[in-house]
Amino acid sequence: MIYFKETAKLMPFIALVCNCISLFFYDLDWYTIFYYIITQFTGHGLILLVGYAFFAHYHRLCLYTIVSIYGLIALNLLNISYYLIGGFDNYTVYVSIILIVTLCLSIIYIIRKK
Repeated sequence: MIYFKETAKLMPFIALVCNCISLFFYDLDWYTIFYYIITQFTGHGLILLVGYAFFAHYHRLCLYTIVSIYGLIALNLLNISYYLIGGFDNYTVYVSIILIVTLCLSIIYIIRKK
């Protein structure tokens, strides 16, 4: 159980970093292929993230992990709404969500450091 808890702490960060890295390849022709491969490789589907959120609250994981999980849930909800509804600039909202999550993580770090 300790190994599973340590892995659960790291996976949201890894998935969030992979999403951030994929932003740098947005202008390339093979971006969509890269994005789908990375998201499938890191495996952050909506059902898995809801399970992560339950696990994080149940085992009282750190705030960094919880914020990362909710950021990934927001990204997945954005993707679902974009493919169902469409009609808005997906990239701008995507970058905004990642920046807000990064800002929240930075604020938590600054508050905890004091």
